[in-house]
Amino acid sequence: MNTNNQTSPVQAAQDYPCVFSVVMAVYNCEPFLRETLDSIVSQNIEGLYRYQNGRPTQEPISFEELVEVIMVDDGSKDASGAICDEYAARYSNFRVIHKENGGVASARNEGLKHVRGKYMNFLDSDDTFSENVLREIYAFFEANYEKTDVVTMPLQFFDAVTGPHWQNYKFRKEARIANLFNEYNCPLMFVNASFFKSQYKDKVRFNGKLVCGEDIRFICEILAERMTMGLVPTCYYGYRRRSSGEESLVQSSKKKPGWYFDYFEHLTLWAVEFCKQRWGYIPYYYQHIIVCDLQWRFLNDYEPTALAVLGEADYAHYKETLYSVLKHFDDAIILGQRNIWNEHKCMMLSKKYGHLPERSVLEDDVRLRYGNTLFCTVSSCFSRYEFLSIRDGNLRLEGVTMLMGYPENASVELFFEAVDPVTEEVIAKLPCRITDRDVNQYRLDEVLYRGVPFCLEASTDLLTNTKLRLVMIADGDRIVKKDIRYGKHTPVGKEFQEAYYYADGYLVTCDGHWLCVRKCTAAQKARQHRRFLKELSHSQRLGAKKASVVLRALPFLRAFKRKPLFLISDRVNKAGDNGEAMFRYLCDHNVRDVDYVFAIEHTSPDYDKVKKIGGRVVDMLSFRYKLTHLLADCIISSHADDVTVNPFTFYSAPYRNILSEQKYIFLQHGVTQNDMSEWLNRFNKNITGLICAAKPEADSFEDPAYSYAPENIWRTGFPRFDRLYHDDKRYVTIMPTWRMYLSAWDSNHEGVWKLAPSFLSSTYFKFYDQLINDQRLIDAAKKNGYTLCFMPHPNVMSSIDVFRHHPDVQFFGWDKEYRDIYAQSSLVLTDYSSAVFDFAYLRKPVVYTQFDWDEMFAGNHVCSRGYFDYEKDGFGEVVYDYEATVALLVKHMETGCRLSQEYRDRIDRFFLFDDQNNCQRVYEKARDLFRS
Repeated sequence: MNTNNQTSPVQAAQDYPCVFSVVMAVYNCEPFLRETLDSIVSQNIEGLYRYQNGRPTQEPISFEELVEVIMVDDGSKDASGAICDEYAARYSNFRVIHKENGGVASARNEGLKHVRGKYMNFLDSDDTFSENVLREIYAFFEANYEKTDVVTMPLQFFDAVTGPHWQNYKFRKEARIANLFNEYNCPLMFVNASFFKSQYKDKVRFNGKLVCGEDIRFICEILAERMTMGLVPTCYYGYRRRSSGEESLVQSSKKKPGWYFDYFEHLTLWAVEFCKQRWGYIPYYYQHIIVCDLQWRFLNDYEPTALAVLGEADYAHYKETLYSVLKHFDDAIILGQRNIWNEHKCMMLSKKYGHLPERSVLEDDVRLRYGNTLFCTVSSCFSRYEFLSIRDGNLRLEGVTMLMGYPENASVELFFEAVDPVTEEVIAKLPCRITDRDVNQYRLDEVLYRGVPFCLEASTDLLTNTKLRLVMIADGDRIVKKDIRYGKHTPVGKEFQEAYYYADGYLVTCDGHWLCVRKCTAAQKARQHRRFLKELSHSQRLGAKKASVVLRALPFLRAFKRKPLFLISDRVNKAGDNGEAMFRYLCDHNVRDVDYVFAIEHTSPDYDKVKKIGGRVVDMLSFRYKLTHLLADCIISSHADDVTVNPFTFYSAPYRNILSEQKYIFLQHGVTQNDMSEWLNRFNKNITGLICAAKPEADSFEDPAYSYAPENIWRTGFPRFDRLYHDDKRYVTIMPTWRMYLSAWDSNHEGVWKLAPSFLSSTYFKFYDQLINDQRLIDAAKKNGYTLCFMPHPNVMSSIDVFRHHPDVQFFGWDKEYRDIYAQSSLVLTDYSSAVFDFAYLRKPVVYTQFDWDEMFAGNHVCSRGYFDYEKDGFGEVVYDYEATVALLVKHMETGCRLSQEYRDRIDRFFLFDDQNNCQRVYEKARDLFRS
């Protein structure tokens, strides 16, 4: 870059019309744009003075003199352009440029032509500045003008993700200048969180060929002049991760071919040539920044998207190109990356060198290396124990161990060695059965690491007083596994040194990579328990001190228990589902061989309703609920969220022993029609009884991906089906399901979701808001004697007023029970909701509108497509656009909302039962769990 005739480094701010020029590329960001612009307007400039020669004067500076905002509307299709016009009319220092769509690079380059400030920035149109950004950056840049051309600040995520950005580690408590030849691990990848001297506005441009990475190239060109960077930790950049609505550029970039090939030509290989021409070699800073960006292509699995975009041939070429560029970067740079595991680093090095690492055999271990580069030992490749139990004289331990650096077909043998804790002699070799569960991790359609699932079953006679260690024999190499982790269902873990598991007269504890097992008397168990309580009472871990008090109280509370205790629930803030139906059955039949409590938030409109049923009710967000949870023998719920299964979340370690012994019956809140194996599998939820209502549903749970035995799949029918009835009031009810990607977690209200900030701009909201106000539907309902009704999903209920409410459309709220809707409706329209299976159980017609099929199954929701095909298996017609939806609803109202024989036959074939004995079947199965 030619740097002749640069602006004098001591040029005063008053030589420029303003201090800062903020260039903002604007495209379809209507839901966020005002918040972004307001973060500039609300900058704190009280008492801010002009700087001259690096020092503040006594001359105040106005907002107009401090900053100009150049909004470049890049052909927005929503109201973003109008919002820009609004702010330009309101503030004299805001300007707007409207242009045809050309991408973020073209918009920023257009904005660069109009920069008049001393420093420039490129705030994204959905992000924000903290209120002190301009004050802090101005002071630092002026004081260090001769030392650097670039100043940056930390990033803080908000919206769908919160917390600091991973690159913030380069900041310290004090502002400073970093020399990038010495501090090469100071990655800067964002122009939006950085400020630059505007002397570069005519010399550097954003590369329009890059789908992503244009920021890195822009920054690299400017940093090359001084190789320094200003780091200011006292303000921050608000970096939005969108929870819904139109995807951001980063989120959508993988769907564009340029992300795969232009990236290498215009960033990776460009950086290599740029550095060699300037220095004759690639400085570590440039290596680090490029590999920092490359690492994500190994960390995340983009294969399904890549294949859809490129096809098989181009995808193979992409991988070949990706692997080939690695030769330009030193091993130390690859190994120094902070966001990838050793497994990813091994894959990157193996692709760089074209072969697996060399192995040096040690005693009980193997060292992996490339030449003189040592990066891992196989003993440190993690193992995770997932289930541990002792029953009837047998210890059973299930888990998985990882193998890296060996060919995929390497022979593997696993066993535990039982070692005498005093003499260290091996007492017994306990072989493990290697199971057929696929636990390999894949990246780029290749095995990242090999996961070996195993199961140990050993007689406790061999384990009277032993230490167990996991040993792997891989292609003849002996490795004692050292990195042992404990899954959430194991009764012991490494969080507390004195934690223990006691069963069948044996005590199990952890000691590093050892699992210690010894025969134990009641007195020895009591001493161990006292040591554990003492450790908890002195621990600084979250919830530990409270746990020491709770665990002291539990034995006294258990003394009052005479029968198994069932803890039953539906949603945190709503009943009316399978849980309530089960609770009603127990109360109505005055069941006496078990105790039962229903849990629901006390502020819920359903709380008093459930109390009137007659049994005990507890506030689901209270301490009493958590105590009841620990006393419960069986958790019975229509939901599987953590607040139901494990309400202790981040501080559950003291209760491992208790939680691992509880039975969990998942009543479900709808027939499972899609593939939910990633969420509901045994290793994630460990369901004792998975309630099924339909034949193909029960069959689908037998898929090995769920890992349940046949005895865990209960073919009983849904309890709430017992309460279905007929009372037709000629309602035509619109009843959509939810989209998880339209949710934001309410951190102030545990167990509850709220609408994401961009909900109002979502396809989902616009479709249903238009549908429930469509005059054609309303007229057809009036003409044919029907009432059009709207039942929003519970996640929308608290914000139901965001929908326009036509006076002739009836809105159902919290007080309306689903069973009443099914009884009173003549037809239900949904999209994908499993709730309509109840309606079909009554042999009534359903209509499916699936206007956002691709969006729904793009991977942002919690499910994938399963056995249920709406066209072949559904209980009514399927339509895919708005006009077809309206036309079909009108047709049904004109023809009497009748269920055709075709769909009646489908319903008859689908369900397991057609009676009202579902609660009885569930109860009998649950009761039998506790019969000796």
